[in-house]
Amino acid sequence: MLQTRSQRFAASAWDNVKSIETSPNKDKYKNITCNLPILIRTAGLAQALAFVPSGDGQKEMHKTLVSHLSGTVGKNLNEACRDKNLSLQEYMRITRDTLDALVWYKRFADSFNEKKNGE
Repeated sequence: MLQTRSQRFAASAWDNVKSIETSPNKDKYKNITCNLPILIRTAGLAQALAFVPSGDGQKEMHKTLVSHLSGTVGKNLNEACRDKNLSLQEYMRITRDTLDALVWYKRFADSFNEKKNGE
């Protein structure tokens, strides 16, 4: 069955966010999914991935999200951004794919609170 890139990103994001749903740090995960796109747009992908938020559970959830995004986009984002042979076009494509995938992560992470309020 053929799927669009967006459909693949949505399916992967759903599975990954679902795995966080029972975590005590799920609110931190949600905050990072909301803030990471802004950080990527202002600082760039490499700098945003290198930034590790401080606080209890923040570092763990940041690592988890980057790992999830790497699986969704199909590249190890940390390694790809540090690759000296990566062309500007490839870097821009990876950035665009990461931002497109983050749309789905943010949407699904937003459902954490909706379930709590609407049960």
